[in-house]
Amino acid sequence: MPSILVTTSRHPTPPVRRLAREFANLVYGGVRVNRGGMSEEELFLLAKELGASRIVIFGRGRGGNPGRVTFIDATGSEPLHIPFIMWLRSVVFLNRAGRARSPTPIFSTGECNGFPEDFSLAIDVPYLGERVDYPRRYILIECVARRRILAVIKFIEGGREIGLKMIVEKVFHVKW
Repeated sequence: MPSILVTTSRHPTPPVRRLAREFANLVYGGVRVNRGGMSEEELFLLAKELGASRIVIFGRGRGGNPGRVTFIDATGSEPLHIPFIMWLRSVVFLNRAGRARSPTPIFSTGECNGFPEDFSLAIDVPYLGERVDYPRRYILIECVARRRILAVIKFIEGGREIGLKMIVEKVFHVKW
């Protein structure tokens, strides 16, 4: 049963489509759908039909590369935009990884002022705190104290990086 419906904004570029496809494979319960001409309401109805609790929408940024990431809560009776928008600086595609077969928790290193907790809430995945030895696949958020980079989101399995790395430039906490 899917827990995360992953799609793109309208008129995506090939790198945005690839990011959505790989993210859906790396996260447990991720299902990638082609958006086509679907509105957010239609995406919400599809998520309800599939039993997904979240919708993740990847959009374009600079030069057509992946940029904006928005999140929708699909557990209620109508779509609820999660007031957390993530802007990617860049994405690095490493190697193809198989589908996640068990829940994918989130760990972190460094201090990100609540970013790991916000990200875990946005994708409805448990945040387990500072990194520890974990035998299965997990998401590692490395907090970086550099100009124009907030954090790096990595997928780790068997002690090595798999799939992709998302370099997060900034996040917005939107007040509706």
